[in-house]
Amino acid sequence: MAFPNKETQFKEGQSGNPNGRPKGSISSKTILNRFLSLVEKGVKNPVTGEFEDMTVAEVMTLSIIAKARKGDLLAYREVLDRLEGKAQQNIDHTTGGDKIDNKFEIEILTNKDEAQQETD
Repeated sequence: MAFPNKETQFKEGQSGNPNGRPKGSISSKTILNRFLSLVEKGVKNPVTGEFEDMTVAEVMTLSIIAKARKGDLLAYREVLDRLEGKAQQNIDHTTGGDKIDNKFEIEILTNKDEAQQETD
């Protein structure tokens, strides 16, 4: 059987969810933001060791920093990626890995040069 099955596939112009999301439903982003913004009282700061009030997001971030300080390379990479952005990876889609000769010459002709070439 081929995928997608033409018999059960939605017809053109027909929605797979005609009523949409139910009103009042909460998105995953809203749930996560609500959870991450909760304040925990008297939590031990994983970096300084002091007890203080912090949000869940702060505790999680400081935990990653603490791991990085102890030598966890994945945690260190995560900290750098958040701070400076991920390093770009250039991918060659055109030459199959062969180097591209990027040397080129530019010849600038003025009207005077063009006129001279036509008379030669």
